[in-house]
Amino acid sequence: MIRFCNLYLPIRLAAIALVDSVVILLVALAALRLTGNTAGAGAPVHYAMAAAASCGVLLCFFVFDLYDLDAVHRWRDALRQSLRAVGAVLAAPIVLALWIAPSSASLRALEVDTLALIAAVCGLRAISERVQRFAAPGDRVLLVGSDPIIQMIADVMRRRPSVPFRLRGVVMAEEGKAPADLLFAMCGQTGELASVVEATRAERVAVSAEAAASLRPSDLLDLRRKGAHVEDAQALYESMTGRVPVNLLDPRRLCYGRSLAQGESMLAFSRFAGAVMAALLLIAISPLLAAIALAIKIGSPGPVFYRQERVGLGGRTFPVLKFRSMRADAEKLSGPVWATQRDPRVTRVGAVLRKLRLDELPQLWNVLRGEMAFIGPRPERPNFVAMLAKEIPFYDLRHTIRPGITGWAQVCAGYGATVDESSEKLEFDLFYLKNRSLALNALVAVKTIKIMLCGKGAR
Repeated sequence: MIRFCNLYLPIRLAAIALVDSVVILLVALAALRLTGNTAGAGAPVHYAMAAAASCGVLLCFFVFDLYDLDAVHRWRDALRQSLRAVGAVLAAPIVLALWIAPSSASLRALEVDTLALIAAVCGLRAISERVQRFAAPGDRVLLVGSDPIIQMIADVMRRRPSVPFRLRGVVMAEEGKAPADLLFAMCGQTGELASVVEATRAERVAVSAEAAASLRPSDLLDLRRKGAHVEDAQALYESMTGRVPVNLLDPRRLCYGRSLAQGESMLAFSRFAGAVMAALLLIAISPLLAAIALAIKIGSPGPVFYRQERVGLGGRTFPVLKFRSMRADAEKLSGPVWATQRDPRVTRVGAVLRKLRLDELPQLWNVLRGEMAFIGPRPERPNFVAMLAKEIPFYDLRHTIRPGITGWAQVCAGYGATVDESSEKLEFDLFYLKNRSLALNALVAVKTIKIMLCGKGAR
């Protein structure tokens, strides 16, 4: 498996992406040959064209979830998503084929290449699934304890085929009571831990906080000496899901370390870097901003921009700037409310802007002013913050760093229009707070581009 940004990823994901790259590049080179351009086929320009086409196909594969191994677990799902992805990029190769060699032969060759690519992609997924199941099924995991976190880990392993772990059994705490749906995995109690680990040949032993209190450190050290990887059950859950379980979180876990605070020098550097990037982006996309402003002005009466109070760093409020996507009197009667699916207050232009997240672009000005960052927890309105802080434990921890235009919670969870949805988003925010890094920021940026391209989760 691969551990990236404290997330466990199956190694076959990297293998599939690598093989996809090779297959797509070979198909692109074959397409150039079969369209009648055999002369000088090894010229650098042909390789450059093939590489550009390959990058476009790989991007569509990413956008259409072909690298989400849970979404394409079955070959039928892989086939459906492959058809969508290849269809999305088919227009450009057709135009290219007609331009290079406008003949029916070139189109027939393109059809052959397209079918070969779809067959290769689906075949690769089917083969990798069988190889993973029999040759590399994942680490054998033994869960120890009676805490709710044990049930949660078992549920994730059962629900997500891509998780690189296999449940070998559950060792209950002496006084613990086994959940009904985990009885099938019961294989002893903590007093028998060493013998159970040996019998199940467990490679990882995940111990809950309750069970750890009843075990002797020497027993766990013995397991380490015998080759088993012993880890905290909650830490395993976080690395499997990318979220921190709020209802089970021990405040003592957050009291130490530097996960919730940044030094003054780092704050100053991130503030300066964000301002420079925001200024450059505002200049680069100024024509797009002008076009959007004109469309809003023509589409409905009212101002182009919309200012709204949000809670930021340290609990201080600031006016966030957005393109107006609703009627000018949207909250005149209702007051502050969350947006809903197919919200009647959203204008026709606003619906497009919200779907593509273009209404958020003016927040680059907030980044330039130092009120926001590019990546961080989404800033919420003061009245919602007051309500959610009473309902959800640790909610105020979101305000220990600058809020972001996008963030880990925004790319992993839904919109967040209820207390339960906001609690789920907080779990992702807490994971980001504990593990934020340049690599995790890059992952958030890539996922944000994907969401913008396919318009998922907008309201």
